[in-house]
This record gives sequence, structure tokens and C-alpha cells, in this order.
Amino acid sequence: AAAAVGNAGEIIPRSIIRILNDQQPILYGDGHITRDFFYATDTAKALSGLIEIRNNVLGETINIGTGEEVSMKILVLELLKSMGRESLGIKFLPDRPADVPRLWVDNSKFKKLTGFTSNYTFKEGISKTIEFYTELSKHKNLIEDIKETNWQKA
Repeated sequence: AAAAVGNAGEIIPRSIIRILNDQQPILYGDGHITRDFFYATDTAKALSGLIEIRNNVLGETINIGTGEEVSMKILVLELLKSMGRESLGIKFLPDRPADVPRLWVDNSKFKKLTGFTSNYTFKEGISKTIEFYTELSKHKNLIEDIKETNWQKA
């Protein structure tokens, strides 16, 4: 989980922070854009595993991810459910410019080379990230840093 929210997509922290502040999470378009979400701790574990076999993979292209495609709508609905805030609903805005419609990782080569298995399921990663931002929000007003359309200049 990232400690700050910048000007990239960052749907997970942005949605959690909005929900914590009784605001609807935002989806751009119809929510069918997909991503392959990989929990931060698993990412660190995966990268450290590659360091151990670095001489065997020099020059190789290796995809690291879960191999599971999740739509933005499913993600946001899971956040609302996990936070007990389904009644907030979702705020839909027009598509983001130049958004990649589908991002999925074929991790078969990575798994074969390293034997990697995730420690966190999608729901566990969501739960841990919610815990992180809930705690962080007790010490900092995070909502003031979030714009609805973060790709536009102020």
C-alpha cells in the first residue's frame, strides 16, 4: 500500500479514502476496465525471489502479477462491502483519457522459474490496505489531496 496519493490512477487508496470520508468512490466509464492487482508485500517477495535467480534470468522478460483480471467495478464493490458501506454506492464519471482497457499478467513463466505463490488473496490484500489507510487517516486528513479528475492541472 502506498503511503501517499499522487497523480496516477491509484483507484484503491483513492476509493478507500473517499469511503472513509463518507464520499462515493469514483469509477471512470462503466467500470469494466480491468487490472491485475498484486499486493505490495507479495510484490516485494516476488522481486526478492528474482534477485536470488538473477543470473538465470538476465535478459529475460518476466511478468509479475497474480494472473487474475479484476474489473474496476468489482474492485470498488469489494471495497464498499469490506468497509460495510455498500449504501454509499458508486459515482460514475466519463472515461479517463487514454486509459488502458485491460491489464492482465500472464505469470506462468515467473511461476515456473521461481515457484512463487502469493501470500495474500485479492480480498486479503484489500483488507490489509483498508486497515493501513484507516490507521493513516487517524493522523492525516487524506481527503484534501484527492481530486476527482487527477490528470487535469489545477
